[in-house]
Amino acid sequence: MGDVIQGQLNIFSAQSQNAQTMTYGSETSILSVDAKTKKPNQKMKIDGFATIESSIPLGLTSYQYGVTLRVYRNSQLLFSQNLQQGAAAVLTLSFTQQNALSFTWVDTVTSIGTYTYSVRIEFFSRSSTGVTAQTNTRAIAITT
Repeated sequence: MGDVIQGQLNIFSAQSQNAQTMTYGSETSILSVDAKTKKPNQKMKIDGFATIESSIPLGLTSYQYGVTLRVYRNSQLLFSQNLQQGAAAVLTLSFTQQNALSFTWVDTVTSIGTYTYSVRIEFFSRSSTGVTAQTNTRAIAITT
């Protein structure tokens, strides 16, 4: 059985619905939130998601792109998750593709303090310079 929760739950969160373009080949910070611990070895439940909107131009014979979502505590990488999409077909129309990356993670911090959790995205692969990506809606919530 898991830990018994005693006392009050604390929730620390951040969210945005503003479009944020991802620069190809660079990690982009899309959200951050500070969370405070009250005891040593405290568990922090992290939930979140980010929507990915990719624009695929007209005239490609195939397309491919990849995005990596990473979550950090301060500067330490906690976990990462990849999204890769593509197809081989002659595109007679340009189109926009919608995807979402969601996550849940339990982090244990060893000492009392304030920790900054950040979500970053890297647009790491694309078949054409015309393939672009952005994030529109994203959120993170940490429960202690």
